[in-house]
Amino acid sequence: MKKISVLFSLPILIFLFGCASGAYVITGEARKPVLQEDVKIYPKFPPEDEYEIIGLVTAESNSRLTAQWDMDAAVNEAKKRAGLMGANGIVFTELGSSQKSFLLSSFLFSRSGRTISGTAIYVEKKAPPYTGVFVKKTNE
Repeated sequence: MKKISVLFSLPILIFLFGCASGAYVITGEARKPVLQEDVKIYPKFPPEDEYEIIGLVTAESNSRLTAQWDMDAAVNEAKKRAGLMGANGIVFTELGSSQKSFLLSSFLFSRSGRTISGTAIYVEKKAPPYTGVFVKKTNE
């Protein structure tokens, strides 16, 4: 019986305490939608002749689980929104945190989360996405 009550309370907790949301604005020419998995994150803009700006994206996650989970959820939401415009890349311009409070049955709840904004781009050439630290090999 205890397991059943936990299973029923989990959706309520998720509803009250977290999910990701986002928005986008098309400022360039929209393209055919791209799958979220195919949207790459770039640490900076590629050379000007290799991309075009499709629009702007914002995303927010307030799960109260962990800061990393919130950031991952916000990034995935931003990639989803960028893909809807037809962008295959994002250059994040702002990373931040948010604090929200709400009243429910005489109880004040507060939750914090992560917010991100960026520019959704369509990369013409295959500019390498950020994959970590690059080490230049030297000949010995």
